[in-house]
Amino acid sequence: MSLAAILTVAVLVTALVVQAFLPRYRLLIVSIGAAAASVITALSTEASTRSLLADIPWDVIVIVVALGLLSEQLASSRVFDLLAVGAARVSRGSPLRLGVLFVVGMYVVSGLVNNLTALLLILPVLLGLLNLLGVTRRYVRWTLGPMLVACNLGGAAT
Repeated sequence: MSLAAILTVAVLVTALVVQAFLPRYRLLIVSIGAAAASVITALSTEASTRSLLADIPWDVIVIVVALGLLSEQLASSRVFDLLAVGAARVSRGSPLRLGVLFVVGMYVVSGLVNNLTALLLILPVLLGLLNLLGVTRRYVRWTLGPMLVACNLGGAAT
């Protein structure tokens, strides 16, 4: 293994570890790590810049960026707050109906946005509504299970 290969691996592992400890700066750290690894590889003649850029799955990157932008727009427009009020009205105060509505909603939303984003947007609203309904902790646990399954299935369906 050449010095450039060892240095590239070290830079990537360092970026991975640092971004785990500083999640607020994750995008910046990962971008700098990837750029540094690319520069090291290109300058060491291990690979050309053309071959590095040819191996990047641009279609996946475009999809991930587009989903991130859509998630940000949905979060800033407060659409989920309006949906929570509507779900509370439709469920008529029944925790079971509310759980079913949110499971179906989670499936649909996680098909449109990233699974983590869907959970972070919908889960606080659901927990707040369940708290207002006065359900037990056990009921909340049994509601979260189907929510997580629906989130994974919705994300896998896209």
